[in-house]
Amino acid sequence: MSVQPVAAWRQMQNWFNFQGAIIRQDAALHDAVNAAFAGAASNYYQGLAGLATKAALTRLQNEAKAKAAGLTALINSVGGTVNKVA
Repeated sequence: MSVQPVAAWRQMQNWFNFQGAIIRQDAALHDAVNAAFAGAASNYYQGLAGLATKAALTRLQNEAKAKAAGLTALINSVGGTVNKVA
């Protein structure tokens, strides 16, 4: 066996190893980007859910205030009528 084929074989093995390292690095970068986008999407939808919850709570609080004000007005009007009649 001559030196030239051994050197060519080693060069080819080095090239395969280099390509394998590039593929592993590419896969790791792909996973990192995937994780970053998944985190961003999760935060986005959690933020939307929080805003929707806050809006619903505000709406319910406003409805409760309006009903309480209406009830107070009704009690005042009935109380005023009863006092005038009595």
